Amino acid sequence: MRGKAVTRRLREGALERLTESKFFDKVNKKGVARTEAQWQKRKDQEIETLEVYLGIRQGTKKKREEIVLA
Repeated sequence: MRGKAVTRRLREGALERLTESKFFDKVNKKGVARTEAQWQKRKDQEIETLEVYLGIRQGTKKKREEIVLA
């Protein structure tokens, strides 16, 4: 098993690479091209997930719980 520090560094590196990534055209095995909108949507979801794991942002479930409790 990895230590918490190693896992955190890996996630920080992944977040940094993901935020700097740029769209490029790509066609899958079925011959369907991806769109920039689809790619950006997935990228935003992955960034949010990494930020939640790193404690930079609260998850949407926690936000909903705080609204109900408040």
